[in-house]
Amino acid sequence: MVGEAERILDGIERLTGGRPPSCPWRAFRDPFVREVIDLYRAAGGLTEGGAVPAHVLGMDPPHAVWRGLLHYVQAVALVRADRQRRDREERERQSRLRGAMLDRPRSRGR
Repeated sequence: MVGEAERILDGIERLTGGRPPSCPWRAFRDPFVREVIDLYRAAGGLTEGGAVPAHVLGMDPPHAVWRGLLHYVQAVALVRADRQRRDREERERQSRLRGAMLDRPRSRGR
């Protein structure tokens, strides 16, 4: 399990540029993290361009929560971009495989 945990932490660091100091799932129990995620949900997530909707400012969150929200939004955008890249690469790989199958000479069965 330790190897798997290290692999996950390495992936988080690679994507976001930061390595969690402890279990990333345990962080969701932290009241500050809950407040940031609640604000993110109240904002309705991200806009199409990956920005925080302007109406969040009207909610007048504490500065620390606002900074946490900006950090969270950046991490979400990085993870989504990586997911989209991997999905695109998989579609391209599948397309190449289908093309290779169609280009392959067919043998005649007897």
